[in-house]
Amino acid sequence: MLAVAVAILGVPWLSPAGVGSWSMFAAPVEYRLDVAAWDAGPVPRRVPLRSLRPHLGFDARRVITPADEYVVGETNAALLAGGLDDLASLVCALSADTRQVRVVLRRRHLDHTAPTVRDETHACPR
Repeated sequence: MLAVAVAILGVPWLSPAGVGSWSMFAAPVEYRLDVAAWDAGPVPRRVPLRSLRPHLGFDARRVITPADEYVVGETNAALLAGGLDDLASLVCALSADTRQVRVVLRRRHLDHTAPTVRDETHACPR
């Protein structure tokens, strides 16, 4: 019985990536999210992530709202990377004047490896 318990808890820890893996604790990731919106003029306006809070679900609030500054969270960063287009669509929907939205997700490892940047621009339908 003890061997089964050790195997269940030990196998994820030995895997190279994912929740519960060794890298989750050995190579933490910080992420930051920047959102800019273009209205009628040529200069974009910064969209404060706190302004999106009333329009987000409970879990999304916990992931998106604090990301104005770097915060730790490898899983959160991975989830955000797959939803940048949805976030841009939300910003478009919140303002009839918005023509274009740019969302930039920056991820950096605390072990000083090269940071990664995911940059998406979304044209708002009108």
